[in-house]
Amino acid sequence: MEKLVTKGMLMLPSAMRDTLLKVQPVEIAGNRLDEDVAALLVLLEKSGRPALDEIGRQSGVEAARRAFREAVRPASEVEPPRTVVTSDLTLAGAAGPLRARLYTPDRAPLPGPLLVYFHGGGYVVGDLESHDPYLRYVAAKSVTRVLSVEYRLAPEHPYPAAAEDAVAAYADAAARAEMLGADPARLAIGGDSAGGTLALVAALAGVTGPRPPAALWLINPAADKAEAYPSATLYASGFLLTQSLMDWFMDQYFPDKARMAEPMASPMRSDDLGRLPRTFVTAGRFDPLSDQVPALAEKLKAAGVPVEARMEPGLVHNFPQLIAFIPAARRATDSACEWLRFALG
Repeated sequence: MEKLVTKGMLMLPSAMRDTLLKVQPVEIAGNRLDEDVAALLVLLEKSGRPALDEIGRQSGVEAARRAFREAVRPASEVEPPRTVVTSDLTLAGAAGPLRARLYTPDRAPLPGPLLVYFHGGGYVVGDLESHDPYLRYVAAKSVTRVLSVEYRLAPEHPYPAAAEDAVAAYADAAARAEMLGADPARLAIGGDSAGGTLALVAALAGVTGPRPPAALWLINPAADKAEAYPSATLYASGFLLTQSLMDWFMDQYFPDKARMAEPMASPMRSDDLGRLPRTFVTAGRFDPLSDQVPALAEKLKAAGVPVEARMEPGLVHNFPQLIAFIPAARRATDSACEWLRFALG
């Protein structure tokens, strides 16, 4: 019901909607927030729903995980452009088996490209279910098999558990490529937010393995946790991902904050960036992580890596998971999926 109400309000003529909701234009540093996003943020504020970190601090991490799942799924539930079949399996993690889900779109070539994907959620929340509608859509739109990996989460498993799982999971998926219907020469690694960081870590390890990735697909990765970027201050509150939430995530995952500069935590600081495959990286401008996109792109280009960096001017953190509500988010996601489709041939 809440999804229907939200979508119904957002589909009203913008002048009527903005009058009813008292939506004000938002502009920061010359960047204007998409009007549909602005309306969605007002709706979220009016809902009275507590912030994720507030839920975590007051009710515990499991309550935060449920809240994240319940919030994210409806915002990305759209009918995919083709049928997608799923199958659940396990992959080898660094300390035991990990749950995984394979998405196979109709008319996907056999063997064909495969994207090994790590979900976001600050290393604390997120799972196969939270990202299921979104990855079903990505698989369908890119006509690419997608393998979603459920790695260990903090605080039960602090740093570097998630990073070690990402490295192990990609190595196992690559070794079993044929069984997964994949062409070993057309493997990609991707992820969003914390999962984008894990994708970078897995790629840096995978490039020296027997089946290196052919492409890297990153959605607003938190690639450098050791430096303060201007966007972290400009967009610190009011745009879904807040500084308070990031602080809570980091407190769970990094008992020792001194380790946040290590390459497995901040892979942008790795000395081996030049080994990475062609890379796509994107973010919404109204995201505290957004300045890390051009910074990462510059380092990759300087290291000789072909890279395409896209800044979506009016969008927010993890905009691909808003495709059910925000037309601009869906268009940007479609474009990112087209890059993936053509990058993998």
